[in-house]
Amino acid sequence: LPADAADDAYTKSFCVPGIDLFLSHSWHATWWQKYLTLLCYFNSVPGVFAAVAITAILAPLNWNTDSLKDSRERPACLVAGSIFFFATLLNWHTVAAAWNWHPTIFLDKVCIHQTNEARKAAGIQSIGAFLARTKVLLVMWDNTYFDRLWCTYEIAAFKYEQPDGKIRILPAVLGTFILAYLCSTLLAEFLHWIIRAIAKPEKQHWARWQVSLLSAVLHLPMFFVCVRVFAQYVRDMQHLKDQLQNFHVREAKCFCCSVGHVNPETRSPIMCDRKLVNSSIAYWAEKDCQDKDEERGLNTFDLDVRGRLGDHVKRTMGGYAKVPYRFAVAASVTGALGSLDHALARKGQGGMKALFFFDALLLRHPMNVALLLVALRKQAFRLQGRCDEHVTYLVFSLFFAFLHFATLRWSLALISTKDERVEESETGWIARVVGWMLVELVLVVWLYFKRAFVQVDTNFLTPALRARAQTSGSAAQAASCSLA
Repeated sequence: LPADAADDAYTKSFCVPGIDLFLSHSWHATWWQKYLTLLCYFNSVPGVFAAVAITAILAPLNWNTDSLKDSRERPACLVAGSIFFFATLLNWHTVAAAWNWHPTIFLDKVCIHQTNEARKAAGIQSIGAFLARTKVLLVMWDNTYFDRLWCTYEIAAFKYEQPDGKIRILPAVLGTFILAYLCSTLLAEFLHWIIRAIAKPEKQHWARWQVSLLSAVLHLPMFFVCVRVFAQYVRDMQHLKDQLQNFHVREAKCFCCSVGHVNPETRSPIMCDRKLVNSSIAYWAEKDCQDKDEERGLNTFDLDVRGRLGDHVKRTMGGYAKVPYRFAVAASVTGALGSLDHALARKGQGGMKALFFFDALLLRHPMNVALLLVALRKQAFRLQGRCDEHVTYLVFSLFFAFLHFATLRWSLALISTKDERVEESETGWIARVVGWMLVELVLVVWLYFKRAFVQVDTNFLTPALRARAQTSGSAAQAASCSLA
């Protein structure tokens, strides 16, 4: 930031008795990805409620009460719901701040002075005190996060000051992931409405398979873009897993060492942060030990990051899908709104149209997203070496389109009329609808929440960890003595 902009940012900070969220992030990550992900983290749920609220007002006005034929489909809910969702996504934090509903957040660029060297040094030295008053450490993770020394320092300081404190890992690419699916389904639903409007569905009845097939074909080009973003998300999640499994605090990078301990602007020598940070981490890792040893403390911290923090990430990252469920629901808004407009134009079935909307929002779209992510994670690496990358994306796009076709066709049974099920009894139809929704519910719970049922203790420094660290430390000392 320019000097005047940095000073202006610092003036926006203020004193508080405690901090709700400490935002820990790497300055090497892309700023717009972090900004988009934070918008989704804070504003996506209010955005979903805003879209549902305006839909509840507009839906009765567009309800087809004719029990004999379909009416002309109007994209009123899709247009108004999308506008309200995106407006809330971009501006809810401003509204919350005006009404004092917002949490207090520590952001280094605002809360630590960036131009006054004395104030900047005092702010950096007080990070431990800030973390001691923090309820939740929000880690904005990207590929460089665990490679940065000060990022690992913040995790160690937080766990020392708040042994029972919550750590939330938020991948920086998550916002791009949500936006890609939102925009893809929005565009596809608009094209679906245009084609059906030209075909005049009020004059001819469309079978469930025809509606589903047309929707899948229109979504296919959009899914090609989605799959590329989803594949990047899967690769990032694999990279996060590898980083945690192979974490070594001694290998973390810091600015002072990268520039040879010489300020690149003034050419004056600068102090090395590594010794101070490593000694602090080792001290915190052995807070309950009488005879503290720096090497053993660093080994203990390494083991704890690889073990307990890794288990915590698995438990909180959305089960097998690796996406928290509320973000999957936010990504499903535009697709669900398009489904509602289609349902409202169909004849009869009253409240089943509302059920069809909530099925699309809470079950069908999140289920499809999770199944694609699982398939990408299980099969992408096998296909990658056998065919071109674009062919791989096309294969998964076709798979995603097939999922969309199959699940939409089954869900359309919710709003099917008695004329469409003349060969099926009312009991059989109810059993089929209830059975399908139970399948969706079971899959969503399994894909998004299964790991959340396993409770993982995230406290540091169990006796087993200390024993393993001491063994590692003793082995390292023995090796060094033999070399000497």
